[in-house]
Formats: sequence, structure tokens, C-alpha cells
Amino acid sequence: MRATPSRFGSFPIPPGSNPPSGSGVAAAPGPAANAREVSVLESNHPAVVRTVSLLWGHPELTNFIERVAAGLDPRLAHIEPAALAELMLLGEIHRLICPRQDRRIVDTHPIGRLGGAWRPAVHRG
Repeated sequence: MRATPSRFGSFPIPPGSNPPSGSGVAAAPGPAANAREVSVLESNHPAVVRTVSLLWGHPELTNFIERVAAGLDPRLAHIEPAALAELMLLGEIHRLICPRQDRRIVDTHPIGRLGGAWRPAVHRG
């Protein structure tokens, strides 16, 4: 074990753990020290990532992904296959979490539209 100096004295740090920030001791190499890998979509198309993060949970995201996949969005007509695969995976996850809902008006009222007490006034002249 090695001792790390601090303003409260020295304290032991077990092997394999990272020292507290600002202690002046370099972190041990390992998975925590490695930088997070950036996806193709994040590195080459940050505007698409912003759009996905803003539209997440809304039906417009499904429409956006369908337009990109069909090649109807001229700004993203030449998107790389790897970035398109990542976008399609995000779209599939979004469809599972937030399924599209029909917004059709369903008339379940038993009386017809022009019958009953709410029928339009008729001129009796």
C-alpha cells in the first residue's frame, strides 16, 4: 500500500483503487482511467445526437429517424452506414419505450351525429 499525502496527514490507499481527486497522485492505469469511447454518430454527427436527445419520448423522433433512414433528409443523405446503424438502434429502442399512439377521433357516442338533443337548429319558415 502506498501513502497519499493530504492536509490531514497521510492515509493508505489500497492497491487497485483510485486516489481522491486533487491528491496529487496519478491514477493507476485501468478501465476507470481510460476515456469513454465516442460513437460514430457522436463524433461525426453531433447535430443528430442533439436532435435525438431533444426529441426523445416524442413521436416526432420516430418520424425523424424514418426520414433519415429513407434518405428524405437532404442534410443527412450521405450518412455513414455505421452511424445509420446506431441511429436505427436508437430508433428501435425508442419505439419499444415510447410506442406510437393513434390520434384519431373515435366517436363512441350511441346517438348519431345529427340526432338527439344536440342536433343543429332547423329553419321552420
